[in-house]
Amino acid sequence: MIDYLHPIHNITLGYLPVNRELDPLRVKTKADEKKDNEVGEEIKLDSLRLQYFNDMIQRAGNTKFVFVYSPTWYGSHDLSLDTIKNLANKYHFEFLDFSQDDKYVHHNEFFYDGSHMNARGADEFTKDLIKELRKRKVLE
Repeated sequence: MIDYLHPIHNITLGYLPVNRELDPLRVKTKADEKKDNEVGEEIKLDSLRLQYFNDMIQRAGNTKFVFVYSPTWYGSHDLSLDTIKNLANKYHFEFLDFSQDDKYVHHNEFFYDGSHMNARGADEFTKDLIKELRKRKVLE
């Protein structure tokens, strides 16, 4: 969701299943990547997109929203995680954080690159997400 609330380029919409497995020697870690934001700075949210987000929430009425942070190969400690947590708290939404889930972090068989799950990982994560939503009585 964070990609839709701050200005970025080259957005890919939707999920495209990939059947290859990650090569750990080729994955870039967050420390290797040049970040737009230095540690301690907040991600700057696009005010127009944030207004659209607020409008959507207002129009949704009694709809229950759940924010989900999916796993990444290297785990996530970045600013986008904090930004999503802050938005979830602000709007009193459920927040399901799988970013540090030991089942997924550093398990090559579930990813095709450091940030994206392959088809096997997506299927497995979907099952875990459904279980968690049912456990929290968000999904019946």
